[in-house]
Amino acid sequence: MFSLSPLKLYFPIKPKNQVFDSFNMKSKDNNISFSKENYANIISENTSLIRKNWEKAIYKGNYIKYPEQNYILQIQTKSNTYKGLIGGISIKSIYSDVLPHEKVFEKRVFKLKDYLHKVKLQAEPVVIATSFTANLMNKIRITSNNQPDIFFKYNGNEYKIWRIYLSKENNLYDKGYIVDGHHRTASLLMLSNQENRKYKLLSYLIDASKINSNKYTWRVSKPSKNLILKLNKISSSQKEPDEKLFWAYYNNKYYKLNFTSVKNLEDWITLNGDEIYRYYKEDIKYNYESIYFNYPLISFNETISMANSGKLLPQKSTLFYPKMLTGLTISNLN
Repeated sequence: MFSLSPLKLYFPIKPKNQVFDSFNMKSKDNNISFSKENYANIISENTSLIRKNWEKAIYKGNYIKYPEQNYILQIQTKSNTYKGLIGGISIKSIYSDVLPHEKVFEKRVFKLKDYLHKVKLQAEPVVIATSFTANLMNKIRITSNNQPDIFFKYNGNEYKIWRIYLSKENNLYDKGYIVDGHHRTASLLMLSNQENRKYKLLSYLIDASKINSNKYTWRVSKPSKNLILKLNKISSSQKEPDEKLFWAYYNNKYYKLNFTSVKNLEDWITLNGDEIYRYYKEDIKYNYESIYFNYPLISFNETISMANSGKLLPQKSTLFYPKMLTGLTISNLN
């Protein structure tokens, strides 16, 4: 079992201008201007400067420090309402009481580990699903009837945050499952083992019944001759197959693939060294040179079964909601 520890959280004075996803490094490289308070002015290619920039932002009063407590976070989108708890999960619970369902890219984990070592900041919670008791859900409902401590809107979504006191009996959870944040979790665990320190993972805990499922589209941008030959051996059609099936799209043709798992599909694609890129479907710009792969949507209940049996899906084969965009930061790893 695991629990959710209180944390000292920082929140931006002007959340609309400061939330972490309100910019990207490409925009910064193109010299797009930001407000002086924006997190873009903290981020630097030189990670050793980030901590200094952060401390300057704190000194200038760009962030409010909130008391060491647990918090309720409600995210209201156009189609869904997510309500869960924010706090810290002891790193010793990771992979024993809190389980992953996807593999990670090792290079990315090492890079994030080095970043955490230098910067000592956790920005945005990792999403963890569990099972809330009736008593806990009632406590959350009653507390969230009050005026929120923090409220802001961003990209059409509403964010509300309340402080909450959790008694011991309401703050014990049998199992947790990583919904979003596998790389951040793995990197903090690696750093904790390296330094022999018991760090806490900034987490958003939500009832598993509230998770919504989607998926990525896989793309091979420069397919090898062998991959194209394998594809051309399969009968093609001009009609798009069902989304619930495995298929490929290449050169204006659809190819039905006879696979039973995403792992089989990944192995078939990468056998000759082809690299897979993962995209949100709406972000893809189709071209004749690339091969696009569809696979059946994987429900969160399926990933729970896999996690409990110790099986891991390929990297970025699931896409679950909610995604985090809160502006919340903790200024240390303990």
